[in-house]
Amino acid sequence: MPAKPPGHPSDTARGGNPWKVGEMLKAKQINIFDWIRFYVDRGLTPVPLEPRTKAIRIRGWPEMTRDELLKKFTADSNIGIRLEGLTVLDLDEPEIWKVFFPKAGSIEEIAQHTWVARSGGGGYHIYLRGEMRDIQPKKCQDLVEVKSGKGHQVAAPPSIHPETGHRYQWITNVEEVEIAELTKTMERKIKQVIETLIEAKPVITEIVAHWRKGARHNLALSLAGFLRKKKFSKEKTEIVIEAITAITGDEEFRDRLRAVEDTFKKPRDKVKGFTGLIEVIGEEAKDIAKRIEPTLGIPLDKPFIELEDGRLAELAYDPEKDEIYYLVYDPRKDEVTKTPPIENSPLYPYVKEGLILLPSDAEEYGDESSLFEDIIRYRLKWHRPMYQWEAKLDALYAMATYLYDLMPNFPYRRMLGDRGLGKSTWLKTLGFICYRPMIIPGASSDASLKRLIDRFRGTLLIDESDFNDSTLYATIIKILNVGFDRQLGKITNCDKEDPNKIEIFNVYGPKLLTNREPFKDTALESRCITTNPIKDKTRLLGQRFLEETRKLRNKLILWRFRRYHELKEKVLILEEPDIQETLFPGQKIEPRIAQILAPLWLIGPKLRDFIHELGDLLTERAKSMDYDGFLWEEVKDVVRKLINDEEGADDPGPGKVNLVNLVNLLGDGAYEVKLNDITDKISPDLDLDKRKGFNRRLSKVLQAHGCIVKPGPGNARVALIPRHLIDEEAVPT
Repeated sequence: MPAKPPGHPSDTARGGNPWKVGEMLKAKQINIFDWIRFYVDRGLTPVPLEPRTKAIRIRGWPEMTRDELLKKFTADSNIGIRLEGLTVLDLDEPEIWKVFFPKAGSIEEIAQHTWVARSGGGGYHIYLRGEMRDIQPKKCQDLVEVKSGKGHQVAAPPSIHPETGHRYQWITNVEEVEIAELTKTMERKIKQVIETLIEAKPVITEIVAHWRKGARHNLALSLAGFLRKKKFSKEKTEIVIEAITAITGDEEFRDRLRAVEDTFKKPRDKVKGFTGLIEVIGEEAKDIAKRIEPTLGIPLDKPFIELEDGRLAELAYDPEKDEIYYLVYDPRKDEVTKTPPIENSPLYPYVKEGLILLPSDAEEYGDESSLFEDIIRYRLKWHRPMYQWEAKLDALYAMATYLYDLMPNFPYRRMLGDRGLGKSTWLKTLGFICYRPMIIPGASSDASLKRLIDRFRGTLLIDESDFNDSTLYATIIKILNVGFDRQLGKITNCDKEDPNKIEIFNVYGPKLLTNREPFKDTALESRCITTNPIKDKTRLLGQRFLEETRKLRNKLILWRFRRYHELKEKVLILEEPDIQETLFPGQKIEPRIAQILAPLWLIGPKLRDFIHELGDLLTERAKSMDYDGFLWEEVKDVVRKLINDEEGADDPGPGKVNLVNLVNLLGDGAYEVKLNDITDKISPDLDLDKRKGFNRRLSKVLQAHGCIVKPGPGNARVALIPRHLIDEEAVPT
């Protein structure tokens, strides 16, 4: 191990000597270790960057301690600041600070109140103390990036910029000025500005080129009208105008904002929009509109958005051109258009590496029945099921995943069986045509897995090998326990060092699983629609398979577009109190089974007979795997038989049942029955020790269903079973 250079930051600190930051900056020979100690003295965590770069290549650096990181520095390292408890506005466009701090007169004025550094590339870094909540790093290309939290860092003085060779410099007197607190008001402002800039970046880029003296006032009026007619709010329109005036150096920005004010005071039908742009810019405005309209209002860091005008935008990827873009569906015209390729999308790396599978286009499928049959043929071609009806089930499930985000809950689909039976082939066959499939092996940690699900909100594919990864197992089980319910499907993370910092991940959505054994938790078991594999010939799923899955995803995304608004209205029926009777009239379906089949019932009205049969099958399977549930059903049958034999007896002797008047406690009363009488009917041949154990189990089952177990005559334990649990006509109060 190389010896540490003199003055290495892991050595003893300077012993209270005053910092001479000005001298440190002007020194001919920069000693980065003085700077590192200065940052540590201010409570910050420096991270070692590669020399003359902004990159850190130390695995696991976000979780390393400060001392561990300090030992990694060398004399030629660049210095980064880990943003634990910090937020930094990284301004590539120097003047864009005016949009975030409109009341400040200059960047120097801001630097009097918080730390501001001039980057080696000519932009600025503005530091704030506090982390942004519920925000991933957001970047508006060539303008600004917002970074926040322990997993991120920024290069700090006196680092050297990789392209210009210039050093980062402090504008602030960092010896005397503290980093300003990130207030809630400022946090809301930053979030609104960065999201608006991302949405409106194509507009800003186009209009900046035409922002010339003599035309700027009229152009501000026309642009404000155009944006208003595109459902931009007054606040968002002001941000767009402020950004344009900042970039172009237009000093009359107050006049431009008055133009926005005037535009939003007028009745909407009196406002000039596109026609106003033509009057100012000329016929070129038509070409500009064609370029900017497809992405206008779409947050380019989300995989799907429902726009205010009813249009739907879905992320897509062309693997041949290596381009990511949006498919935008207009329900009024039943037309799909493609946006221009999106540069530097934060979603691109996941898609490029195949961790997320997307459609490349929206392809016509004919009618719904034809699409359903196409999926069945595909399913049978690439994986042989044990029963033919399983192909029908998988086709229905795949289609339902494309509208899962409208459902209050959604079931999991699972293949349960031993190794070597083609479960992984089934997982790919079904999984790769589902809505936005997400592949777990790309997630190296529980944090990256939760972020993957939260960011893409698609169908999670979980192979049995993923359950063997000890680092992910507990997280996967947590995700499965809550991820079936849209309201409850959230997981929170509390920062180890700052208990007040909480991250929230949305993990709701469809999930495909392969297992060798059932889950121990019967509640989790009941959320899975499970079938079993049959030994099949080996299938190699190569390029032809991938192309076929992409074509089906293309057809299914168009089907989603066409059914989305219709199902958004119909899904309200699932909230009706008597929905189980509507779904399964006259059937004794377990409530959880009815719950998980409801989305399939809503999607496939022509397949409801099949869904009813599936409900019976899953209910019987659930009973066979849930001993306590099975025992409870037996208890109810036994009590009904005892009632039929001797209902209304005065003495609860052997084989007798009393109706006890406990209206205030148990509704229409309760049946009083000896536990031994129930046991005699269910397991009459038990010896004394086994009978005691069985009665203890029986007591727990009864209590779990709202019954009371208490000592009776002669110390024999009796159960008070609410009448409404036995008699359907009885009503609980």
